[in-house]
Amino acid sequence: HERWIGALEQWAPVQNVEASPAAFARAGRSSRLPDGMYSMSSPDESGNYVEVLKGTVASARRAGPRATIADAHIVPDAGGVPGDFMPAYGAALGVGSAPGEMLISESMHRRIAGSRIRSLAVAAAVAIVAIAFAFFSALNARGRHLARIDSEVVALRPRAATAEALQGRIARVGAASAAARTAQGGMDPLRVLAVLSNRLPRDVVVMSIQGKGDEWQITGTAKDASAIIPALDSDPAIKDVRFLAGTSRFTEGRRTYETFSVGFRASPST
Repeated sequence: HERWIGALEQWAPVQNVEASPAAFARAGRSSRLPDGMYSMSSPDESGNYVEVLKGTVASARRAGPRATIADAHIVPDAGGVPGDFMPAYGAALGVGSAPGEMLISESMHRRIAGSRIRSLAVAAAVAIVAIAFAFFSALNARGRHLARIDSEVVALRPRAATAEALQGRIARVGAASAAARTAQGGMDPLRVLAVLSNRLPRDVVVMSIQGKGDEWQITGTAKDASAIIPALDSDPAIKDVRFLAGTSRFTEGRRTYETFSVGFRASPST
């Protein structure tokens, strides 16, 4: 027995040694062979019979060359494995089984157990090295990312200073404008622009707009300048809408337009 194992290990390490019926039963479980008595081939043409019940060996017997069991089944091909190789397939499936369940000596038991422990230790060491490598790679990537951000911050700092200066200047201009409007008693220019945008007819083109206190003046062109007065009068924020000058007509292409100059008051109380 030991000599056979030694000879086979000249090709590759032996990982499992077990009885052929047990290996056949395992292969039968994997391939879902039905329960029953099976006739297995033998090099000396002796009759080898294995009875399998619920995936385990119920009985095994070796008969002479002329002895047969009438109800024994020929091992079928299953899962792409020829019937003659079903025991070998079952042995391959049992490579990970416990050494104590194998038909081996105590010395080989220790050798297989030690080999598995060494394999597990090597796998654990490889896993630890891989995790450490991934961890240090992540740290290096994070360091490179932070360094790139720092360089971008340094490059953008002059632009940010310019933007902050402009923002401060805008804030000061806005504050001065608000103070001037409060002193003059006028409406916020943004509100006036909003009213004009909402009330003026869509064909009106405003060429200029001026405001001083609550007095405002707009000039431009329109298809019908007379429609501007009632349009602005309809807004409660606008008072005293009037033409400041007469209108004049002109033709552009096939369309006729009118010029206008309109004044109105916009009180902050509205």
